[in-house]
Amino acid sequence: MSAAERDAVHALAADLPRLWADPQVTTTERKELLRTLIERITVAVVGHSELVDVTITWAGGFETHSRAVRPVLRYDQLSYFPHLLQRLTDLAGQGLNVGQITAQLNAEGLRPPKRTTRFTTEQVGNLLIRHGIRVPGHRRTPAPDLLTHQWTAKTLAAELDLPINTVYSWIYRGWITSERRPGLRFRIIRADAAEIQRLRALRDLPRGHHTKTRWQAPIPPEPHNDTERQEP
Repeated sequence: MSAAERDAVHALAADLPRLWADPQVTTTERKELLRTLIERITVAVVGHSELVDVTITWAGGFETHSRAVRPVLRYDQLSYFPHLLQRLTDLAGQGLNVGQITAQLNAEGLRPPKRTTRFTTEQVGNLLIRHGIRVPGHRRTPAPDLLTHQWTAKTLAAELDLPINTVYSWIYRGWITSERRPGLRFRIIRADAAEIQRLRALRDLPRGHHTKTRWQAPIPPEPHNDTERQEP
């Protein structure tokens, strides 16, 4: 390298943001640069919440700390879930309807779990029902008379803290057994405590688990032959 080229490299090294943004630097070179600068990255989930503490240890031992957000499955995993319930109670007490409550939650920057970034009226309605928060003027279709361990798709979705579309998807896949009674618009689902526990375990499986396919079919066992081998 010539003296001018070495000076150019030194100048870029002293200005890493400009080096990173240089259009002549390729993605491969940026990755190599990171491997040179960073010794390790430590990630620690805060409890079971959506919060993740990230520690970057740079070459030479200097550390920087930041906090990131990961997707979670359930509302009760959110670090601000108690605050969310309090806001629902307060807004309902002010006489706001479901649509207005939804808009206010979104305006305050509150977010539902998973990867969605905004509340829907369906999500807010399910939360209100599940936690017994009454909203003035919120009309609900009368539910049928249910026996012990019987649910509608809506009440089961609220119990499991799931979108109602997920419950219908599980019904169509055969993971939930339901029946449609004559004269009723509701599907009746029977689920006792053990079944609710099974469905919660199904809900808590990692994202994408249900769409994975097996690499190969299970190998059947070798047939057992009870006939003794005869010596010649």
